[in-house]
Parts: sequence; structure tokens; C-alpha cells
Amino acid sequence: MGKLVGSIASSFATDRYSDGLYLIFWREEQRAVAELMVNTQTDNSIPEVTEFASFARRYKEDEERESQVDFARWLSTFSEDLKSEKVMKSQRLSELEAKLTRLVQELETGRTGSLRPEISDQKLPDLIQ
Repeated sequence: MGKLVGSIASSFATDRYSDGLYLIFWREEQRAVAELMVNTQTDNSIPEVTEFASFARRYKEDEERESQVDFARWLSTFSEDLKSEKVMKSQRLSELEAKLTRLVQELETGRTGSLRPEISDQKLPDLIQ
């Protein structure tokens, strides 16, 4: 699974696609967002990870600031690219969809010992709608 996660990170950060730098999310940006997602200022021995609702709120607040200093600083270019008409034809997103689908399948299999039928034949966007 580690190789798959690394492959997903590489797909975000490579310029080998015909898309060029469109939808690229550099490793440094990935690390910065990951760092912001983890709270090490806790009494627990296991760091706390920011949940989605908190992330969405912090991102929106940061996006609205005049000077973007938090999530929006690292995600703004990627976010703008996602709003483009080219998004549906992106080679990068197509490959990421396949890899993320595989990751969901591996995580589900690892959690339950088998793949739920509704996951095995669907693509990721179908699962999250």
C-alpha cells in the first residue's frame, strides 16, 4: 500500500502528463498541507488529524483573507485548476481516479478482509456521491 500512496503523490507532482503543469500539486505543497492537517500539540501520543469539516472551514476562512497564509496558500493554484473546463479531460485526474479507486479498495479489504460488493465495481466518484 505504501507504494500505491507514493504513486498517488507522484501523480500529483509530476510534469510528465500532456496536461503539463495543469493540476500539478508539488511535493512541497503536499507536505505543507499534510503538516497543517496534523496537530502534534496534543497530550495524546498519537497526533490528531484535522477532520474534513474543520479543514473546509479553515480553508474557506483562509481563502477569504487578503493574505493567504494557511491552506489556501498551498492549495490556491490547484483549486483554480479544478474550476477550469479542461478538468474533465485531464490525463492526471484520470490516472489519479484509477489509483485512488485502487487505494479505497485496498483500504476496504484491509479493514474488513474482503471488498464490499458496492465498492468492487464502482469508480471513486460513484462512491462519494
